[in-house]
Amino acid sequence: MTLRFPLLTVAAVFVMCACGTGGKSGVTPDATAGTYVSPGGGSGGGSNVIETGPTEAPDSDSPTDAGATPDASAPVVCPTTSLAAGDYEQTLNSEAGVRTFEIHVPPGLDPSKPAPLVFALHGGGQNVYQFEGFAHIRPKSDSSGFVLVEADGTPALGPSTTPPPAQDAGVVLEVWNAGNCCEYAAEVNGNVDDVGFVSAMIDTVESQICIDPKRVFATGFSNGGMLSHRLACQLSDRIASIVAVSGGNGQTDYDKTPNETLFPCNPGRPLPVLHIHGTQDACYPFDGGWGPLSLVTFQPVMVTIQDWLTRNGCGTGAPTNVLTNGAATCNMYPCPEAGEVELCTIDGGGHYWPGGDPWAGATVFCGSGQGALSDDIIANDAFWSWFVAHPMP
Repeated sequence: MTLRFPLLTVAAVFVMCACGTGGKSGVTPDATAGTYVSPGGGSGGGSNVIETGPTEAPDSDSPTDAGATPDASAPVVCPTTSLAAGDYEQTLNSEAGVRTFEIHVPPGLDPSKPAPLVFALHGGGQNVYQFEGFAHIRPKSDSSGFVLVEADGTPALGPSTTPPPAQDAGVVLEVWNAGNCCEYAAEVNGNVDDVGFVSAMIDTVESQICIDPKRVFATGFSNGGMLSHRLACQLSDRIASIVAVSGGNGQTDYDKTPNETLFPCNPGRPLPVLHIHGTQDACYPFDGGWGPLSLVTFQPVMVTIQDWLTRNGCGTGAPTNVLTNGAATCNMYPCPEAGEVELCTIDGGGHYWPGGDPWAGATVFCGSGQGALSDDIIANDAFWSWFVAHPMP
């Protein structure tokens, strides 16, 4: 097998605060442990070890997602003890190595009432620390009352025997397997089982916090947005709806002739999708084509949208404008309520998290033609409004 390691190999020579976008390596039900990080103003300086139960990851290579939605009549069984408000660093063992993720529990949760859970997935070449540094999702978690999980991908250059860099190191190149992107994790290279990783994280969080299984959601930026689309394809029995920012579906390898389908996308039900993308995105071009950071050919955004319209049984009529604010335009397509599809474009917008802070990788790696950072739509508000309106049916 020939591994494709594009520009992120070169990127390792740069020192930056944030940079963006075989055999299966699944999450195994081995020992799982986590470390509590005392929140600001908390008592004590020590840490508590949290033992979590074993988890089983689904086979994400199965030809179809069973799509068995949670039984609405079945009561949610809450854990006898629940994590208090704060931030918790945790790990899971997998064939791809030790996987890390952080749980943010907002203040004021009633441990006896099921809470919503949101996965927020960083872009390629970033990590939790860097993504949160410009997206600022934890304050949204606090104000809106959802449990937040921000997870780390795997090293872009593949497994390493050297210790991983600190979260706040200048260069931490971590990626997700969204299909054709990105780097070692991608289907065409190491084929890391990130669908299984997300499923295992859901199990782990549910063992420690009372979570509503009908309100588990995924959002992500760039490579993380691409993984959100893949989760919608292959984990529709656990993910209620998604919001993808600056990253389309990576299901197809456009760099092979003929093009190759890398994974099945057969969700067991219509799944609501909101996609947000700048029309002048120089890292993941809106019209598809060559990505100068990841060095793969990306699917056009409108192909991603059209595919979801087909899967969700939508009509052929024109979309309805539901928002116009400055450069931002949002159009809702004629779809069944259970499978609504909305596209928000930012005219002249670049490869950024709308409403967040700028990050150097957008121009350093993708060129001076990068579009602008916009706050005409606020990604954090947009994803939460979408999730509130689109729980599991």
